[in-house]
Amino acid sequence: MRLSSIAALTALIFFALVHLCYLSTPFVSGEFVYSRYAEKLLTGGMGEDLMHFLELIANPLSSLYVIVPFQVVLGPSESAARLPSFLSGIALVVFLVIAVRRIKGAKTAVLAACIILLNPMYWSCSSLAYTDVPFCFFSGGGLLFCILALLYGRPVLHWPAALFLALSALIKFNGVVFLLLAAVLVVVHLGRGGFKYLIPYVILPVVVDFPVYLVIVSRYGFLIHPRLSLLHRPRLDMVYIYFPAYLLWLGLFMGPLLLLPCCRVLASIRRKTISLILAAGLLLICALFCLSGWGDGYLARLHEMGEYEMNIGWFELLLGDRAFTLCIVLILALSAVAFVDIIAWMRRGSANLFLGIWLISVLLIGSVSRPANRYLLFILVPLAVYLADIFASLDDRWRIRWPLRVYFVTSLILLALVCFVTTSFWIGARGSASAEAVRYVTEHRLSPAYLDWRVTSHSRYLADESLLTGDEVRARYLVVGRFAGEEARGGSVLFSRGVSLMGRPVVVYEVIEKNE
Repeated sequence: MRLSSIAALTALIFFALVHLCYLSTPFVSGEFVYSRYAEKLLTGGMGEDLMHFLELIANPLSSLYVIVPFQVVLGPSESAARLPSFLSGIALVVFLVIAVRRIKGAKTAVLAACIILLNPMYWSCSSLAYTDVPFCFFSGGGLLFCILALLYGRPVLHWPAALFLALSALIKFNGVVFLLLAAVLVVVHLGRGGFKYLIPYVILPVVVDFPVYLVIVSRYGFLIHPRLSLLHRPRLDMVYIYFPAYLLWLGLFMGPLLLLPCCRVLASIRRKTISLILAAGLLLICALFCLSGWGDGYLARLHEMGEYEMNIGWFELLLGDRAFTLCIVLILALSAVAFVDIIAWMRRGSANLFLGIWLISVLLIGSVSRPANRYLLFILVPLAVYLADIFASLDDRWRIRWPLRVYFVTSLILLALVCFVTTSFWIGARGSASAEAVRYVTEHRLSPAYLDWRVTSHSRYLADESLLTGDEVRARYLVVGRFAGEEARGGSVLFSRGVSLMGRPVVVYEVIEKNE
């Protein structure tokens, strides 16, 4: 067995074992919404109480059926709600190895698998009761089937491709974009003669998606709640803000491997094309900063997009203002160079072209609507193949070949530690601390108690509703979450549980009795 295959198998086993340890920990960040409404769908059908789910989540109601079978077998629980993401996370990587092995070779396939498994966002979402990773399995699997069909001239593969993509549209409406993207790949590769191969991409969505959408509209009067459709409406006027934010997160998704495309550019600096890539990347980053606001202005906009899940989170607390700003500027500059290099990479064969269209199209389309860093999971497959292809193509012309190999392996080990320590541990510790605070209120029958939003989003499902009030002014007891550096609430602290990372306190959950 090759060393790269051993590395991929080790990463998969590590991924599975750690996730199994955290599947039953208390919910965090609104996970309970999916679990609660999947249970309602299982026991009561499409009743009016499911309207609240449609008001909160801009996904089809059918997305809950991802969880329902596991609740039937295991009963409503944290593990049942998270298993679809966990199993989808493993299934996508296995399918990727099989498909990319045929497209780019075995070495690139197993390296791409390692990169995906050790991506912190993929790691964390694979252990949460969200629909992102199941969607990635169906949308990514569908496009991989489509690419295999085009490269190997196997039209029959368009049918499973269309089926996967149609199923993805039942989990997220973004699946419609991936159906259109598959159609674009077919037409780009086959020209006008490829229109007959679009038949599966028309028939299967009509058969699979249209009846479900029709039932939802007839039952509730809309497909997407009006409030959410307004939030997710196209915003062409915000592209100059959203695209730099996505470009920044593109670099964060690459992690330490972001240096690979930059090293390739530097190693080939004498070539005119690569010189143009470097120059274009630097011009792009300057233009983006000028448009979106340099320095504090740009960072302020990132904070404003916190509700859109585009801020950097607790890393800012660990680094401090100056170090954080420097890192943002550096990562954004390197990301711009990598983005332009991806465009050049697309010219090196049909497979690269298809994967590059997938990556860039989703990135650009995402930049015209409500942004969220989780959406970059939708391009993680082509991004991982791109990075793996760079590393797999190292040859003697690279004077720093062996140092790069050491750097690649070291980066994967570092990512594994980051995934475990700051992702699984962070999720588990935060959920447990919040849950302990809520249980303290229940055990001591503290009433009337008020849960602030940081506690509500995690642990509201564990609370005794008879003890709670929705009015903070009327409450005698406050259950709050407070990040490091925030001012403490006044009153007597009855319970306190903190969460630290790398020896530094990050957040504390408290039960406070208000002063009379």
